[in-house]
Amino acid sequence: MKHVCIFLSLFVLLIGEAQAAGKRVALLIGNKDYALDKLDLKNPHNDIAHVAAALEKVGFEVALVKDAGLGKLQRELRRYTAKLRRAGSGAIGFFYYSGHGAVNDDTRTNYLIPVDVKNIDSEELWYSSVRLRSVIDELKSQAGNAQHFVVFDACRNSLQLASNTSKSLLQSKGFKAEREVRGMLISYATAEGKIASDVGDNVGPYASALAAEIIKPGVEAVAMFRNVQLAVQDAINQEPWLTYGALRETYFAGAKRVQTAKPAAASKPSLSEAARVWAEVKDSENESVLEAFIKQYSGTVQAQLARPRLTKLKAAQVAALPKPTKPAKPSSEVMPAVGVFPKNFKPGHTFKDCDVCPEMVVVPARSFMMGSPKGEMGRDDDEEPQHKVTISKPLAAGKFEITRGQFEAFVKAARHAVADICWTYEGEWKAHKGRSYRNPGFSQTDDHPAVCVNWDDANAYVK
Repeated sequence: MKHVCIFLSLFVLLIGEAQAAGKRVALLIGNKDYALDKLDLKNPHNDIAHVAAALEKVGFEVALVKDAGLGKLQRELRRYTAKLRRAGSGAIGFFYYSGHGAVNDDTRTNYLIPVDVKNIDSEELWYSSVRLRSVIDELKSQAGNAQHFVVFDACRNSLQLASNTSKSLLQSKGFKAEREVRGMLISYATAEGKIASDVGDNVGPYASALAAEIIKPGVEAVAMFRNVQLAVQDAINQEPWLTYGALRETYFAGAKRVQTAKPAAASKPSLSEAARVWAEVKDSENESVLEAFIKQYSGTVQAQLARPRLTKLKAAQVAALPKPTKPAKPSSEVMPAVGVFPKNFKPGHTFKDCDVCPEMVVVPARSFMMGSPKGEMGRDDDEEPQHKVTISKPLAAGKFEITRGQFEAFVKAARHAVADICWTYEGEWKAHKGRSYRNPGFSQTDDHPAVCVNWDDANAYVK
């Protein structure tokens, strides 16, 4: 573990790319023609066809089901869940239901209404329907490694009750809120307790907006569903709503990378205490001041900026020291520095020091220019002056990012106490208390890159 190279800390500070896209599986159910004529709807068949076309364009394997009775609805859900489970870690599931839904006000339980319900005026309705919560729980318990997107385009308002005095249980009321589930986003076509529209000549307004957003590149899934909310609200003044737990970053139509002119400019937390103090001490040439700032505001972006400034000051002091007239002769051969190995490895050789150690690759001795030249787009002042760096001996560098499993092995072996705060950039830098590499805010396995590792924890690892 101690043979890790000096550059390793740079890897664990970076949040890795989203893992390679896994298998994409979708189940779309459209209940239009009900056994009770007064329940018939206009758009569900067109809704699922419209959304299916969009999902297929972005790589989903789609199953379309029209007019599902209770047995068929349950079978198709089990088949879909099993397919997601077999797809393994990294799979993405998309379940879309267009049709009638209802809530039992006595139990506050939501239901999907199959087409073969015979009676909506007795408790038999609930026994003949599918609990929405059972769908959610089944997906999570039987396909927990997948990321789930669940859409209920239900609670339609076309129900024709026999009379105002009818004791129908299927009243025109929308779903109640379901609790958040980790790894799952649930989208409802309308607000809690409200009814959804069945207007539209060819396709419903929610399905139309959803299909249009799915195929747009560069839009992360949560933002995509928020765009659907706005589109539906603008079109018919209906307010869809979302609920979701921790999610992996997902792009249905692929991530479109946009390079901004100076990304670092947006990375300063505005109005924070650390930012205000840093503005006062950033030009200080007093090591003690910078050391005190780093200790006081450890874990902030400003502390990260202060460290290279402190390193530069210390290096300048060392360079100013007079050279000894006669260097002391070592009594024995000096051991190589961290990351430099006495072994007879050639450049390009790879090796591991232990089962849970990172894979290393030997880098040849050579020189390179470090820093950013003046005039380079996106540069910062702490990237100057540009200077030549020489690696006098071959050294070993980590070939890949440090994985969560490798970092966990270090934490346990060294009994290292990690920080419980993680900074993430979501339009601005935000600190999330209680997050760490074990709980970064989205699901990971031990093979994923370690994230939410601060400077101090990274340095502890390489030592």
